[in-house]
Amino acid sequence: MKPRRAVPVARSSTARSSSILAAGALASRIAGWARITVLIAVFGATGTLDPFLAAFRIPDIVFALVAAGSIATVLVPQLSTLLERGERRRAQRLVGSVFVTMLLLLGLFSLVVIIGASALSGLLVGGLPSAQQREAADLSVILLVATIALALSAICTSAAAARSQFGVTAITGLVYSAGTIAGALIGGRAAGGYGPAIGTAAGAIAVLVITGVVLMRSDLRPARPNFRDPLLRDALRSLLPRVGSVVLVQLLLAYLILLAGTTGPGAITIWSYAFTLLQVPLALVTSSIGIAILPKVAAQAARGNFAVVRTLAVASIGAVIWMMAPIATLGALFSYDAVRLVVGGNIDNASAVATADLLRLLLIGLVAHGVISVAVRLFYGLRDTVRPTLAELGGNIVIFALATLWVPLVGVTGIATSLPLGTWIEAVVLLALLVAHRQILNAATVVGIALFAVIAALVSAGLATAITSPLLEGARLSGVVPGAAVATLGTVVGLAAYVALTILARRREALPLFRRIAPLAPKGLRALLLRAEVSA
Repeated sequence: MKPRRAVPVARSSTARSSSILAAGALASRIAGWARITVLIAVFGATGTLDPFLAAFRIPDIVFALVAAGSIATVLVPQLSTLLERGERRRAQRLVGSVFVTMLLLLGLFSLVVIIGASALSGLLVGGLPSAQQREAADLSVILLVATIALALSAICTSAAAARSQFGVTAITGLVYSAGTIAGALIGGRAAGGYGPAIGTAAGAIAVLVITGVVLMRSDLRPARPNFRDPLLRDALRSLLPRVGSVVLVQLLLAYLILLAGTTGPGAITIWSYAFTLLQVPLALVTSSIGIAILPKVAAQAARGNFAVVRTLAVASIGAVIWMMAPIATLGALFSYDAVRLVVGGNIDNASAVATADLLRLLLIGLVAHGVISVAVRLFYGLRDTVRPTLAELGGNIVIFALATLWVPLVGVTGIATSLPLGTWIEAVVLLALLVAHRQILNAATVVGIALFAVIAALVSAGLATAITSPLLEGARLSGVVPGAAVATLGTVVGLAAYVALTILARRREALPLFRRIAPLAPKGLRALLLRAEVSA
């Protein structure tokens, strides 16, 4: 009997889906860059924007309580399995049941927020002055509209992901950011945080309209709910540990914002800018891969093809480590230039330096964030939400304890230091659990990938430093653009060196990316890029 050809198909479709998501993420990150630039241009880093940024905490907790951010982790595997079995009608009714359940929960929690916004704001953002606490309470009610729209759109994008259709998912971030930008520009400084808040709500509503239209035109449009379907109960039961975990994360983020608010005016804004910049490579690479592999893993696990699951796991974890390592080292090297390029001349140099310092610390955990993003989706594809939840809980406890200890001593730097440490603990635990669980990963393989990535990234960063050090200081004094140009040169040199080392070492973790770009390369370079595949 001939062996199945499932592995190449899964690998190819995963790479294609990741490319679609990465393209959408790139557009979304460009819009995110524009959003940060506009917000800084309008409000600066003086603390005016602190209530707007802090106001997200209450709606985000509601978002977590209704499991909107986690719904895909349960709904996508279930829908993928039903479609694999040919049970399309049951899948449609499951989507309808989830919609109705989500609406009921959103209505309940929204009522609580509207009634108790002031009390909740005082509890969660108590580090702000009383006037800003009141403003944050008002803004949280406006942003609650965005939360409701995004929660419902999460069901729509989950249905699309179950059919391995990621186009609509790829554009949602772009539309969402456009709303915030429009609100900030129209409202201006006079409107304070109300302008971007209203724009954010409008952007989220636009996302819901787009995703809703796509869903209604698909073969998974919602049908009459069936609340007796055991799959719905299984979904809710599977979501419970995830909901608890996400709520704890949101409470932790609210606590970190609270701590940042105690360190001085503008600290929340600077922290938020640095944390937002950290999200750029995560959205471009790790989230794209993680979202793309979830339906693949779920479908293969449903068939019992765990050999294919192992192939997907090694390929995705390896690709994330390989891609994130040089971004972390080169990003840390040129973080000041990245911050200045994003914010331009809209904040003072001291704030730019402070933001760059925070970003440099946060980048220590970049690889760990990437590993977590993929690893948790591997578990979700295997219908396991308990193990990743426990790992996340442990990491969050570490972050909470260290931030509480360090912020009074070193200010907001204590937050930026505690976050990567807790993240690395969570990542290592998840990898160990994947090694132990059906031997989805091989420990020696992961260690080998990580060692090469770290060594090659450090060597590449060293070469970039040697090339740019004679030029960088003078270029920075000449302005933002000359400094960014030299930093770009160093980044290109570093990445080229990293790729060259990868080719020389015949590392297979780079093959998913190399396969995508090989058809565009000259014949000689194409052979080099695929050298590891040929040798294997």
